[in-house]
Amino acid sequence: MAFSQNIARLRDLLKNHQVDEVKLLKDMSHQKAVVSVGSTKTLDPLESGRLIFLESSGGAFTCTLPSVGAGLHYRMMVTEHTPTGAITIAAGSAIIFGKINETEVDDGEDGPGSTTTTGVSNLIIGVSAHKGDWVEFYSDGTSWYIHGSSAADGAFTVS
Repeated sequence: MAFSQNIARLRDLLKNHQVDEVKLLKDMSHQKAVVSVGSTKTLDPLESGRLIFLESSGGAFTCTLPSVGAGLHYRMMVTEHTPTGAITIAAGSAIIFGKINETEVDDGEDGPGSTTTTGVSNLIIGVSAHKGDWVEFYSDGTSWYIHGSSAADGAFTVS
């Protein structure tokens, strides 16, 4: 639930004297809202701010970002070591900018992502990704900006 929705719900609960539910909201305030995704899905702007757990045990799939909107953000984390199939995060057009850090030690090409002024349409999490690899998406209303980290060389690619 988005922060503004929580505030509105809290006001309603207080107005109606539903103290038990107010205590429940307070007790859960330290928890991050999560969504588990294992098949084709289009993210909803109402899911902004959530941690998206990604696993592809059912095979490759696409997770589509919503239309850009200032302040929208998602953190996505791989929950399967060497996923069964590739997971494509799609923006619909070349509006993804930023890079993914690779923490392995080699002298190969690192930091998949966009070039200086050219965005990409898709971020692809490949089958060499490690459990715990992650990427964050932030929108300013015109583009998506990413940063993230992978423990494996070439686990993230772009198209």
